[in-house]
Amino acid sequence: MRITIRLAVLLASVVLAGCGDDDTEPPVTVITGKVRDATTQQPIAGARVVALDGDTSAAVSTVSLTDAEGSYHVDIPTMNTSATRFTLRVAAERYQDFPSPVRIAIPLEVAAGATGVRDVTLLPIAGADAAQLGSLAGTVRQGADAVAGVLVVAESAGKARSAVTDSAGSFVILNLPAASYEVRGYFGGMSFAPLTGVALAANEDKGGLALIAGSDGLSRLTGGINIVNPQTTTAETLIVLALASTREVPPGLAKMTSGKSFDIAGIPPGSYDILASFNNDDLVLDPDPSQLPRPIRITLPADAPGGTLAVGSFKVTGDVGIMSPGSGTPGEAPVAAAGLMLRWEDDSSEDFYGIEVLDAFGERIWGSAPSTTVEPMVKSARNTSSIAYAGPALLPGQTYQWRVTSYQCKVTGNPCTMMEAIAYSENLRGVFEIARTP
Repeated sequence: MRITIRLAVLLASVVLAGCGDDDTEPPVTVITGKVRDATTQQPIAGARVVALDGDTSAAVSTVSLTDAEGSYHVDIPTMNTSATRFTLRVAAERYQDFPSPVRIAIPLEVAAGATGVRDVTLLPIAGADAAQLGSLAGTVRQGADAVAGVLVVAESAGKARSAVTDSAGSFVILNLPAASYEVRGYFGGMSFAPLTGVALAANEDKGGLALIAGSDGLSRLTGGINIVNPQTTTAETLIVLALASTREVPPGLAKMTSGKSFDIAGIPPGSYDILASFNNDDLVLDPDPSQLPRPIRITLPADAPGGTLAVGSFKVTGDVGIMSPGSGTPGEAPVAAAGLMLRWEDDSSEDFYGIEVLDAFGERIWGSAPSTTVEPMVKSARNTSSIAYAGPALLPGQTYQWRVTSYQCKVTGNPCTMMEAIAYSENLRGVFEIARTP
C-alpha cells in the first residue's frame, strides 16, 4: 500500500556561536539539533539529516545519522560553499519525510564557521505495516564526479517517494512498499537515463543503483505574466516547475520573471506543473476560468518537439492575505486550539469567502475545495475578515494549514448556483502549529 508523505515540523530558535582559532584548517559551519517524534516527543534514532543551500537547494553536506538521543551534527566545509542560508532534509524509517512539497523548510541563517541549531519533529506513517517497507539506495554521478542535490524519485503505479543526493552523490529513498519502480533524477541543466523495472521485495533494502548525468532531452520553457489587481507594488514574481508526481521543485527549476517574462532552460524530461508566485510575495496565479487550465501541466520533452515550449502569458493577481495564524513570519509561535480565530485581509469585490483547513497529511478536515457550482461547506459573508474554527479537535504539537478563497456569485440565488473564484491565499501561508498542553 502506498503511503502519502506529509510532515509536521517544530522549529527551534537559531543559536550562533564562534568557531575555534585554528588557522591551519578551513573553518567548518555546523548545524546541530534533535529529531523527535511529533506525537510522543521521543527521540528518533537513525534519522538521515542532510543540509542544503537555502537558495539553490544544492546539498552541502554528507548525511548525518541521529544517535540514540535523536541528536545530529552536520558539518559543512566552508571551502566547498559560500552559503550562509541552509535548509534541512530529514528522513527516517516509519516516519514521513521533512519537508513536504507545500510546507517548505524555512532557511536557517548561519555565518561561515559558526554553529546553528534547529530541531525537527516527524510524524509517524499511519496505517502501514512498517516491517514490510523497504528502501532503494544508490549514487548519482557525472563522469567520475558525484552530483549533489539531485532530486531522485522512485515511482510505481502513480505513487512516488523521493530523496536528495548528499555532497557525496549518495541517496536513500525510505519507506517503500514492495513494487516495481522507475527511478529518475531531476536537476536543472542535467538529464538522467531512468532506471526502469527496479523490483523491490517486501522489507528489502536494495542498493547499488546508479544514475548517470547527461544532457540529452533537455527542454526550455518561455512565457509571460500579466499582474492584475496587485496588493503591493511588486512587479515581478517567481515561476517554478513542480513535479507532478511529488509536487517538489527540483534544483534549478525556479526563476524570477524579468520584464514580466520568464525563460527556464535545461529542464530534464518529466511532467511538471507551472506555478507562479511561489515565494510569499502577495501574488497568486489568477483563478479566472478563462485563463490557462489549472494547474498548468506540461510533459517534457513531448510538449516541446522543437526543444522550446512557449506557454504564452497568464494572469497573476493579488492574494487574499492571511493575517493569523500562519502569516509566514519565520519562527511564529504555536497557537492555542481553544478559541482559535482565522483572520485574513478583506478582499475587494467578493460576495463571500470559502474556508478550508488541512491536517499535516494534507487531508482536508474542515471546509471544501474551491468549486464553481457548489457553495463552500464553510462560508463567510462579504466584507468579513475572520471566522472561528469549528472543525474537528486540533491536536497539540501538530501542524495544520488553512486557506481562504474569495468568490463572486455569477448566477444569483440562495444558494448561489454558479460562482467564480477571484482570489485565494498563497500556497505557503496559513501553516500553524497547535501549542502543547503545559
